[in-house]
Parts: sequence; structure tokens; C-alpha cells
Amino acid sequence: MKNPSPITCQPRRDLVSTAHECQTSASEHANETDVNRGRGVESDTMVRALDFIENHCAQPLSLTDVAEAAGVTPRGLQYAFRRMLGTTPMEYLRGVRLDRAARELSLGDPDRALTVTETAMRWGFYHPGRFAAAYLERFGEAPHETLTASRESAD
Repeated sequence: MKNPSPITCQPRRDLVSTAHECQTSASEHANETDVNRGRGVESDTMVRALDFIENHCAQPLSLTDVAEAAGVTPRGLQYAFRRMLGTTPMEYLRGVRLDRAARELSLGDPDRALTVTETAMRWGFYHPGRFAAAYLERFGEAPHETLTASRESAD
């Protein structure tokens, strides 16, 4: 099933908001149990990690880079992501990059000769075939279809 617009994915701010809500909820009940105290720390970790990914997603990032920015070990970061988002930090980063690429393709500047390959490389996808497959899986259309549609709507 085709997603009509790649921009309709859940925005990052919703995920950060969820992490903040988890942090607030855990903080309110932090004195109840050690488990809740751990969740508050986990929420802080997630907020730092999500902010770091959002602000540095165009740069080459490793799991260690994100973990250091969040103030935890790589394993601790993986655990927090699995527990709170059901994914890994690197899968999440890949999704953010795909969303950014989709936004760029859908808002293509008609005065500039934007290409799918150029966009993919800007967002850290150096194998065009893998980028196209990941894009198709996430958005239900090939990246060139998004770019073509944006050019047609600009005319």
C-alpha cells in the first residue's frame, strides 16, 4: 500500500514528547520503587540520545557516538531504545535519515537539479540500491517517484 506522502511519518517531536512524558511520569513516582527510578534515568538517556541523533543525523555516527552523547554505554543505549521505542539506535537513526531524505525529495527545488543519488549521499546512504530499497519499504514508493511528483506539483 502506497503512502501518499513521505512527510506523514510520525514526527520526531512526538517521540521526544513521549520520552518527556515517560520522564515526567517516572519522576512523579520515583520514590515508589527502584524500577521507577531506573525508568527516569532511562527517559533522560532517551531524550539526550534523540536530541543528539536529530541534531547530528547528517554526520557519520556510530553507536558509541550516540551512547557517549547520552551518557551511557552502547549496551545501555540499545536496551533503552528497545524498551522505549522497540528499535535499535542505529535503526532509529536510519529512519531519521530516510525521513530527511524524503522531505528533501518531496520539497525539491525546481530551479536546482536535485538527484536521488545526491540526496541519498547527503543523508548517509552511499549505496543507491540499498537506499532505494529502504525508501520503498518505509514510504511505499521509490525515491525517484517522490522527486518526480514534487517536480510535477511545482509546475
